[in-house]
Amino acid sequence: MTNILKGIFRLNNDDSEKEREEVFEKKIEILKKQIVIYSQEYKNYKLNVYKMSGKELVMLNPSLYKNQRLKEEEHINIISNGLLGKQLFHHNFILVLNTFKKNLEVYDGQHRIEALKKKSETVQSGVDCIVNIYQVYSDDDMYLQELYDEINIMKGNSNEERNIQKKVEKLAHLIQQKFGYYYGTHQKIVDEEKSELKNSDKWKLSYHELKTLLEKYKITDDTFLYKLEVYNKKCKMECEIDGEYDEEMANNFFKKIKLKNVSLQQKCYKYSFFLGINFEECIKQIILD
Repeated sequence: MTNILKGIFRLNNDDSEKEREEVFEKKIEILKKQIVIYSQEYKNYKLNVYKMSGKELVMLNPSLYKNQRLKEEEHINIISNGLLGKQLFHHNFILVLNTFKKNLEVYDGQHRIEALKKKSETVQSGVDCIVNIYQVYSDDDMYLQELYDEINIMKGNSNEERNIQKKVEKLAHLIQQKFGYYYGTHQKIVDEEKSELKNSDKWKLSYHELKTLLEKYKITDDTFLYKLEVYNKKCKMECEIDGEYDEEMANNFFKKIKLKNVSLQQKCYKYSFFLGINFEECIKQIILD
């Protein structure tokens, strides 16, 4: 019998062809219940674009296309920590439904799917996903590899674009490490004593948002990290006179950046951390400078 675990359909290696077809048909039934927001027939495949919840996407449980990059657990955890409530994944998931091979494979979005699996069904249900599903009718490996390459090109993922994405991811991690806090969990580790901000002190920045903003403004150079440090110190200096905290100066600064929460104001200065308040404004100011 096919294993069914928490509504997720899985196949064992020794499953019969009949069982494989049964699991495949169940996935088809799940898809039939989803909202189709776009559909187009092409020469070698049919494209359907669905809107579904993270829970429904997890239930589909697509397998990993064999030529995909290996899963990175750290990346999965970062995404999972950022899934806190009602939200939308900004990038479409890309799956391939092969009616000849009776399988459903993920061509883009494997880390996001694994991150969803780590969350409760309640959180999964609150996450909206746009899922591109390419329906193909071939088991030819060369054709499927060409389709994978074609999809990456359509995504804008040429070799050059993929290199840019890697640089952005590297820079996002460097920023995270330098400022010593985890965007998704709203915690900040402070010096060697490892004091932590409470979960109620939420900085308005997730790793996903950080990466999205770096991509938006085409920032890939590691020197941007130094510019962030300079900007952060500049913000702190605007709260001081001759290197000492000045209440009037601080009030003027926090009024300028529209931060009214007194507790967060105090923690910004105490921990010399101003980037999480409005990171996009930080980026704009650095670009203008």
